[in-house]
Amino acid sequence: MTPGPAAARPRRWSRARRWARRVAVAHLAAVLAAWAALWAAADAASVPTLFLFGPRWLAAVPLLAVIPLAVYARSHVAAAATVLAVLVIAGPLTGGTVSTAALRGGRPAAAVLRVVSWNMGGKKPGPDFRRFLDQTQPDLVVCQEANLSADDFPPFLQLVGEANRVASRYPARYDAGINFWDLNEGGQVDRYHVDIPDVTVTLVDIHLPTVRPGVEAALGTRFRDLSVMRWSIHERGVASRRARDFVGPAAPDLVLAGDFNMPVESRIYREFWGDFRNAFSAAGTGWGQTKQTSWFGTRIDHVLYSPPWVCRRVWVGPPMGSDHCPVVADLAREGD
Repeated sequence: MTPGPAAARPRRWSRARRWARRVAVAHLAAVLAAWAALWAAADAASVPTLFLFGPRWLAAVPLLAVIPLAVYARSHVAAAATVLAVLVIAGPLTGGTVSTAALRGGRPAAAVLRVVSWNMGGKKPGPDFRRFLDQTQPDLVVCQEANLSADDFPPFLQLVGEANRVASRYPARYDAGINFWDLNEGGQVDRYHVDIPDVTVTLVDIHLPTVRPGVEAALGTRFRDLSVMRWSIHERGVASRRARDFVGPAAPDLVLAGDFNMPVESRIYREFWGDFRNAFSAAGTGWGQTKQTSWFGTRIDHVLYSPPWVCRRVWVGPPMGSDHCPVVADLAREGD
């Protein structure tokens, strides 16, 4: 006897639930594997490094099929796996964060600094830059790939030194610097001393070498030759080691700002800069993407500091002609 429509319906539902569970769990497993590879090997091995600097949001594309399938099948297992996958993608896989700094409050601050860091991409600042400074009223402006003049700043900010990359509300002086041209890569590190009330802050303007040559070479060979990427990882590690030797230990009144050319998930970042506190990681909400391409962004510009400094607020400013957006961080020195 052939089963009727009523008998066939439960079988279809059972089959749909099985497939929904399989697809959702397989996608979750793939997302977790990508997360593990990102943290274990990004900026150590070539393929995870390409993922680190690529459009990580592509991990969410299968959700376009997974979510409707889970809803249609009404599978609790598929729904749970899908929710977990969404949380991992939106959070650690793509660098999303939610700040609780406003809920924690803060102790009275002995000093407060508003720091702006911006890679200008070699562009001459226009009226948008001046309006941005007037609106944000920063205490320190730290630029990379910049050629600034006094006319680019409102009267309360003065250029410091001959590099024309840092402007300060407070008395400041240039100390020393290094560059990475001997590695056949761009990049420069400069140290300044800023005399704010009751304390002298050591400010380091950082611009580390880019991964771009490795990425472009991999794309040019359709990922068949990753030798340039491996070379880039090595050279960038050498540059960070040299920069960190120049910077020294994470001292209490040391602030680092600039284009590190790597996200916080990078092995190189964690090895050489992970002992500092990161302003956006500590007090930011969202993804904080500072470097923009036509179809994805990444967070490679940072403001770093050590206790007793804390970050009370941080955000990414508007585009102003460069392929980077500025980072604005409010730092407070809450006492020893």
